[in-house]
Amino acid sequence: VSGTYRTADPNAASGDLKYAYFYGDGNCGPNNWWRCDTITQISDGPPFSGEGPHISLADNLSPAIAYYDGLEHSLTIARYLGDVTGNCGPYNTWRCDPTDEFWGYDDQMGVSLGLDSAGRPVIAYSQWSGSSQYLKTAQEAGRLGLPNGNCGPGQTWQCTYEMGALRALDAHL
Repeated sequence: VSGTYRTADPNAASGDLKYAYFYGDGNCGPNNWWRCDTITQISDGPPFSGEGPHISLADNLSPAIAYYDGLEHSLTIARYLGDVTGNCGPYNTWRCDPTDEFWGYDDQMGVSLGLDSAGRPVIAYSQWSGSSQYLKTAQEAGRLGLPNGNCGPGQTWQCTYEMGALRALDAHL
């Protein structure tokens, strides 16, 4: 079925974050059955960022991808907008927003993305500070009923240190 299978992958050769989905008549993969789009450039050389991007689909199948961006030194979320003008992706059909800063390759670890029933993202990720590793979550401040957050563009995201690593993401969805 067209559009059923999807993946996000950092391309080490180009430094680009790629999004691919089964299309049936695409531009990549076996028999060109997949559609591969460049969302944004995330690295200009080693160490490569974007390791292990995590993709989630909203109820309407619109994708969202959480990833580490080595050029912006941030945990970033890319969301497909379709007809609304964004700031990244093919024809600017995606919106890429930084949520939290990081400053070294060792600073980034795992990232997991979930979407609530309204399609609003909650990102769980680990971050090193000195010799300690922390589990953090990032979500839009408005989702929490807050007028402002403490991170992201214009302080519109709330980044929080969490306890209980295994349940942090589930607790917010």
